[in-house]
Amino acid sequence: MNQPADRAPAPQPHREPVQFFDHPDTDMLMSMVVALAGEVAVLRDRLDTHERLGQEHAAISPAAVDEFRPDRTVAEERNVARLAFLRRVLAPALDCASSANAGKKHGVDNVSVVSVEDIVSQVNSGVVQ
Repeated sequence: MNQPADRAPAPQPHREPVQFFDHPDTDMLMSMVVALAGEVAVLRDRLDTHERLGQEHAAISPAAVDEFRPDRTVAEERNVARLAFLRRVLAPALDCASSANAGKKHGVDNVSVVSVEDIVSQVNSGVVQ
């Protein structure tokens, strides 16, 4: 996810598909949202890198962005921001899952409730710290 357009993407390890809901169409949409959230998380991290490097240097090369490694404080700030972002993005689906389990609302049956933290781990698996 963090590759410039002129480089071939790094091979991805085989991952078992994550199942959020029992209905395949709902599950497919949720998987798409999580994948897009992962892409946005990478973009936010790269933008943050540009802003931090911009404070130190007049010109920022693509290599400088690729080589930037956040310290613990920056990594924690990014993780907190990522969690808040995912809570906002995923709130409707997670609320639906909780409601469905509580009273079969929204026509969703047999929903496996996942936490934002479970989804964050999926998103983080594709995000370079």
